[in-house]
Amino acid sequence: LRELAALRPDDFTVTSEIARLYVQMGDPENAQRYLQEYLEAQPKSAAGLAALAEFYLVVTSDGPKAVEFSQACAEAQPTAESFSRLSAAHQLAKSPEDAIAALERAVELAPSNAAYMQRLALLRETQSASNGPKKP
Repeated sequence: LRELAALRPDDFTVTSEIARLYVQMGDPENAQRYLQEYLEAQPKSAAGLAALAEFYLVVTSDGPKAVEFSQACAEAQPTAESFSRLSAAHQLAKSPEDAIAALERAVELAPSNAAYMQRLALLRETQSASNGPKKP
């Protein structure tokens, strides 16, 4: 696969598969390296940005990095999925207001997506509960 990646450096599918395999083998450092190298060569790649955001979100649980790449992905490809990922990254980074704002944008872009609406209601409820009862 590495040889194929060298022959087809613009093909994100190959890079993505290599990264996935490295993660499965318990080698997230090499997975990260492949994703970052691809993104250095293709800095505007929405797929590359999304993959690195997912890597930081799921594999390393690095909230600030997940936010950084999720934000860049949402700017490059402003889809409901991108904003949903950004919301999850903000949750991981302990920024509930930003998580709500990003998920509101996802719902605007995909108003019939029940999962987004449910997550948004849950986020709002959780945020409201953490703020405590309102004082008169």
